[in-house]
Amino acid sequence: MIQRRHFLGAATAAAFCLTTRTGFCAAPVAALNWTSKVIQTVRHGNLNRKPVVTGVSLQPVGSLLAIVGDDHYVSLYDVQSQQFVEHLKKHTDWVRSAKFSADSAALFTCGNDHKLIRWETDQFTKPTFEVRQTDAIIELAISHDSTKVATVGFNENLIIRDSKTGDQISTLRCACNDNHAVAFSADDKLVAAGGRCGTIRVWDVDSQAVVYELKAHRRRIRTLEFTPEGELISAGDDQIVKVNRLDNPGLSVALPRQASKLFAVKTIAPSVIATSGSDNRIHIWNTARVSEIGVLENHTGTVSSLDMAQGVLVSGSFDTTVRIWTPNPDEIAVVTPRFVAPESIPSTAASLSGASDTFSTRR
Repeated sequence: MIQRRHFLGAATAAAFCLTTRTGFCAAPVAALNWTSKVIQTVRHGNLNRKPVVTGVSLQPVGSLLAIVGDDHYVSLYDVQSQQFVEHLKKHTDWVRSAKFSADSAALFTCGNDHKLIRWETDQFTKPTFEVRQTDAIIELAISHDSTKVATVGFNENLIIRDSKTGDQISTLRCACNDNHAVAFSADDKLVAAGGRCGTIRVWDVDSQAVVYELKAHRRRIRTLEFTPEGELISAGDDQIVKVNRLDNPGLSVALPRQASKLFAVKTIAPSVIATSGSDNRIHIWNTARVSEIGVLENHTGTVSSLDMAQGVLVSGSFDTTVRIWTPNPDEIAVVTPRFVAPESIPSTAASLSGASDTFSTRR
């Protein structure tokens, strides 16, 4: 069960770093000069406090930001008008994840109530479908062509469904029975999952065959992200970020060990990623140089979720706030990826030079 907040002082973190027996810790780095806007969650129903945030998703095209947490609601915030426009009540327990489809036509949510729900972005009053699985659903992923949705949770199954109908396409057996992370590759040919045992299992989506299996971590994996270049980023409770090369594991690298559990990772630009966790910070990394660029501060609780769209980074936290960060391009060095991506893999990295306060208006 996720704790409401994790607080870790700098002295405690430093002491842990010095005494840990495995890995090596990142050296202290400066705070980055990124502007941010803060969104405060609002109290609902019988909850006697503001809800903690467990998931955020910004429309790739549009102005809606979905925020979910332990209040059982799906809250929609309009980043143009800077106000909440909907609070959707269909879940009956913690909502663990929310994702907009790449075409911005739909929003998918899942949670501890075993439900996966699809909402149409042009009409939220009634879900397109609501399917109930046998156990709590912790995470979901949507294919980049918006045709499939995959879920994992408190069992050994990765379930892939038709994103429009909710019909089940396949059930894949994960390496363990408590899974927190799932991701599609950029070309949608592969799907990966990981969880409590620290092993990543990767399948061919069409054949349903296991094509890779990596013992990447010593403890629970909480987050996975395929980069546009084809690398698979993984992180979790062992405080290590792995940059996994599936085609050549010998070229895989581990970033300097962090002083906290890691909850989220998100690609910002080619060879630049963001990670976040229980130290209340967001760390920005140059994976090609295996070095930390800097940190984003101001959250006061575990940063549980990240999203990147329209040139901005969105973070959700157990401190009951969401922040929208505008990157400073001067602070992100232009780097050359360690290998050239196959032509079949499209580049989806955000254009930092286009980041601004203006969002497209499509919903």
